[in-house]
Parts: sequence; structure tokens; C-alpha cells
Amino acid sequence: MCLALSIAARALIVLGVLVPWTSVRAEESSEWMPSYVAVTIDELANGDRFVRMMLFWETAPAFPEHATFELDVVLNNYEASPLGPGTYLDRAERWDQTPRTQSWKSELPASYLDTRFADIDEEVAYTIGSGDAASIEPGILYTSLIVLRAGDADVDSAKVVAHRGEQRPAGCTSTWCSFGLDEADANVTIVPAWEMVVPGMIEWGTRPPSVATPAS
Repeated sequence: MCLALSIAARALIVLGVLVPWTSVRAEESSEWMPSYVAVTIDELANGDRFVRMMLFWETAPAFPEHATFELDVVLNNYEASPLGPGTYLDRAERWDQTPRTQSWKSELPASYLDTRFADIDEEVAYTIGSGDAASIEPGILYTSLIVLRAGDADVDSAKVVAHRGEQRPAGCTSTWCSFGLDEADANVTIVPAWEMVVPGMIEWGTRPPSVATPAS
């Protein structure tokens, strides 16, 4: 669907380091979309790097039974990128084509780390999904964290996209049973390619009271 986006660059102190902060406001959205999305990509004290996703639904989302939800954070590995090829996060994969993480966790219902099966090499996705999106409740701040080794780039760019899908077969909640939908409102671009500065943070929508205002 078409989104009108207003983007204002600011700064955020994460782990003692000043990194870019981009606030993104959507003028129009879908009834299943969260009212607030925040994504942070940065480095830990031990040298590992992470992507953190925070999601909040102010009202009950319009997910039908057997629906799934995914949030893609996609790094730019294009040869023609002004930053050159390479990614800020390690892009290595396990045998099932999921990212080779140090660890990951998520508070989403029936959460899963999504596979990159059939993805192109130039767009490297780090995706957390909910295999049971109908169980997502309003008023809860759902946090997901993926920790990886450092990639082969110290600066990067990213896009962020949300997807509504469905279980196939119904009742299966793994990554292999979540299928995207070819519908106009089933895929929402939160940050277009390649407008998120990495390392950095983006916010989209209305920040709930439970989330502190970033330093500026």
C-alpha cells in the first residue's frame, strides 16, 4: 500500500555511542499493523552486534485465525551500494538457511527466526515472525533480539518491512509453515530501501508511554 512518510534524522546514545536515530511517521497503515515499531542495530561491549525490534499494538490487531506476522530488517549487500558490498551484521547461515546467530529471543506468540530460503544474496534479511499472530494482544510491548557476530562492514544501510501471512497447514506455527500473501495491504514498507543508517535506530508510529524518549 502507499505510505506517506515523514523522516527526521536525530541522534541516540546506545551503549555509550552516539548513533543516528531516524523517526518515521506513517500517515496511513493497515488494521493489522502495530501502532509502534522501533528497530535498533548496534554493537555490544564484547564486539558482537545485534538487531532489536520493539512492537506495540495500541488496539487489538485485525489478524484472522491462522494468521502470521513478520518484521524484516534487511541489510544492503549490493555491489553498487555507495557504501560498497558487505553487511554490518554477520550474514552467515545455518543448514536451514536461518541466520547463524549467537542467540535470539522474542516475546511474540509462537515466535520464530525466519529462514532466508529463496532470498537474494544482495538483500540480507534478519526476520522475527509470529506463527500465531491472532494471539498478539494490545497494550503489550513485544521485544525481539538477535545477537550475531560482527559482519564485514562497519557502516551499512537497511530497509524495514512488515508482512501479514497465513499458516499452511493451519495450526502449524514454524517458519516453514508461514506463507506470505499477495494482497495489497499484506506488505507494508516501514523504512524504504536504503534509508535506515546502520548502526542506528528508527522509530515508526506513535511511541507508547512505556518506551523512554531517546536522547537527542
